[in-house]
Amino acid sequence: MNRVWVLGDAVVDLLPEENNHLQQCPGGAPANVAVGVAR
Repeated sequence: MNRVWVLGDAVVDLLPEENNHLQQCPGGAPANVAVGVAR
């Protein structure tokens, strides 16, 4: 099995919802790359 190292910041995106609340979603380019490579 090959290994891939991903370095960077993992952030939380705050997406507005209709009821004036913010939905917290994990994000950030390094986190997205890590998830994509894991699939």
